[in-house]
Amino acid sequence: MTERTRAESRVAEMREAFDRTFALPPPDLAVDWVDLLAVSIAGRPYAFWMTDLRAIHPTLAVTPMATSTFEFRGLAQLDAQLVPVYDLRLLFGHASAEPPGCFVIAAHERVALAIDVFERHVRVPRDRLISRDAATAADLPFGALMVEVDAIARPLISVPVVLEAIRTRQGARGVKDRV
Repeated sequence: MTERTRAESRVAEMREAFDRTFALPPPDLAVDWVDLLAVSIAGRPYAFWMTDLRAIHPTLAVTPMATSTFEFRGLAQLDAQLVPVYDLRLLFGHASAEPPGCFVIAAHERVALAIDVFERHVRVPRDRLISRDAATAADLPFGALMVEVDAIARPLISVPVVLEAIRTRQGARGVKDRV
């Protein structure tokens, strides 16, 4: 093998090694991350999928309305439209003597959900999501996953699951108004 052939071979190897580095994702992007919103509802830790939310509002003027749906707080004006407001504390079976601390707005439907405290945004690897067993998850109005954030297990709230639970409860009562 001549010196030129060895050099060409070495250049080809280096080119292949260089090209291979672009075929792999950067190390920090190799992990499948999920963005979550850590919140507190009735003093208990929960988390929302960020993809389920459009916005967070510290306050909303809610006009109470008479209804048999106990978690329904009333209507609020949001972006020049009226939206129903549901209290997640009540839906999840917690007492709610205090007014809500803030509201999250659903991403795909015009609905506001009352919670106590917005804590922070968290980004966790998807493999840190924990599935609940099917028997336990069937009775939950928010979803079947948990996530550990700062050594605290938090039920992961799926807004579509919550809204479906509200619709189901309303249908069981024969309520005409829907989410």
